[in-house]
Amino acid sequence: MRAAPMAAICAAVAAKMRNEDDDDALPRAIEALAQSSSKKRERDEQVAVIVDAQPKRVMLNGIGKAKTRAELEYQLAVLEIKYEHDRFRIGAKGRLERLTGGQWKGICHHSKTGICHPCDMENKYLAGEPIIIETPMPNADIDYLQEHFRHRKFRISLVTGRVMMLMGKKWVVVCGHGRRPELCRPCDGRALCIEHDAQGCVQCHPELTCECGRVRRNCPKHGRKGICHVTRKRKAECVHCKGCRVCPRCTKRLIKRDGTCYRCHDNFIPTPHHCSREACRFIDQLEKYQGIKYQHNHFDPQSNSWISEEYQLKDWPTKRVDGYNKDGNIIVEYLGGDVHGHPARWEFDHDRIDRNGNSMQSNYFDTSVKMSKLKGLGYRVLYVWSADVNVNTGVSHLPGFYREFTEHLEWE
Repeated sequence: MRAAPMAAICAAVAAKMRNEDDDDALPRAIEALAQSSSKKRERDEQVAVIVDAQPKRVMLNGIGKAKTRAELEYQLAVLEIKYEHDRFRIGAKGRLERLTGGQWKGICHHSKTGICHPCDMENKYLAGEPIIIETPMPNADIDYLQEHFRHRKFRISLVTGRVMMLMGKKWVVVCGHGRRPELCRPCDGRALCIEHDAQGCVQCHPELTCECGRVRRNCPKHGRKGICHVTRKRKAECVHCKGCRVCPRCTKRLIKRDGTCYRCHDNFIPTPHHCSREACRFIDQLEKYQGIKYQHNHFDPQSNSWISEEYQLKDWPTKRVDGYNKDGNIIVEYLGGDVHGHPARWEFDHDRIDRNGNSMQSNYFDTSVKMSKLKGLGYRVLYVWSADVNVNTGVSHLPGFYREFTEHLEWE
């Protein structure tokens, strides 16, 4: 409504500057602008009356349906009665908020600030998505688990006869869903709260929090005694507390060998850029397995130095390969899990990033494109993932010791 009268005013001013005869153009344009402004005000007042006449609806965080103001106030009263140790309010955006760590954060009607499993199930139901109801599987079958969780390691306990899964450096008993039974609602779920379906819920168990408002086990003042109050690290690893496990030379890293960290050690040999000791160990073992030699960055343990260099392709000048055999026109690539995007790392989290801030899923597709280009140039491309190789010895776990690229990257 404003654009046309304003354009007329500009045109009238331009005509006046050119000394044209139409003297009434500017007053007519100003009058048209005033009429359009009054019409806009009348329209805005009518819209405001219509909005005020309708019941105000607000979105509740974590739920896919709208709530009226009365319903929101009712849920606020329920939260204040159920969780008397917390403070709640209705925020400016029309949603429930809880005071957490000195900040007001949006919550769902279960008083959760993050992902809430009950609300997630309700959102899927409202959106018409299929909801999978898991059946109890307390006694796991190792063949079933190995088929559905191929990137994990399982074994059968010789003491209890139950299936165990490797989590970090520990073997723990799991159910048929690949979870610990106490953390699986269909099988046991005794460690999960009923309201939020979460472990160690401080909402349902206020005794888990200390006077500082933190989780008691993570509080350096009221929780663990061996935690520094300043850095919130273990005192043995804290520089200010002069911990016994801190390197005395750099005071930044922990002791690895001979009373120093690995970088401050007298025999430390830095790894050059675009070099990998794990790739060097694997290619050395591959040379023994095939009986041929590859040009690669090689670390000589006798002289404690790096000798030789990676091969730079002539038909792709900006590309360096980990290993190259001229006689067989063979290229060897050692693919790290994060840098090259091993699918097991981002299979259940497509937004996961590596240490450089790049998407692991994008790294996988970029690596696949590069391998296809190498194959198109006429090279025979051999590769392994870092998960297929023992990082200490360089010996591959694969039946054929390596993989050969044909059309796409294999990882299972």
